[in-house]
Amino acid sequence: MKTQIVTIFLLVGLCVGSAHAAEEREVFFALPTVKYEVSVDDSKRTKLSSADSTKNAVRIAKIGAEYIWKTRENRKLIYSYAGYGDFHYFIDPKGGGYVKVERTPDGKVTFLEHVGIGMVTITYFGSAQSFTP
Repeated sequence: MKTQIVTIFLLVGLCVGSAHAAEEREVFFALPTVKYEVSVDDSKRTKLSSADSTKNAVRIAKIGAEYIWKTRENRKLIYSYAGYGDFHYFIDPKGGGYVKVERTPDGKVTFLEHVGIGMVTITYFGSAQSFTP
């Protein structure tokens, strides 16, 4: 009898635990090819090497109903879709930046990632490797 009660508690615990564990799904992965860095005193355009592109990859995941900017300190993002031009936005509500994604008429997926660091802005442009919002 005692074994049956323990087994029931374990099964209930597993069911409750798995109901609360949200699955993480990558919705966006991209490699930038160009970086623009702008401050009040200077602006600079840099074509990224393959290594720099990989180092500055952009990843966004969806966990439950939340979007997470994996490559920017796991910041929570707000997802928005603007039907005109087929633009998708992932916006940091705390002002840290955003990712704008476009599906072009020929089926390509391009993006820009705009990040503010103090009074400097950095914008990356490139193509998405995967995108499933």
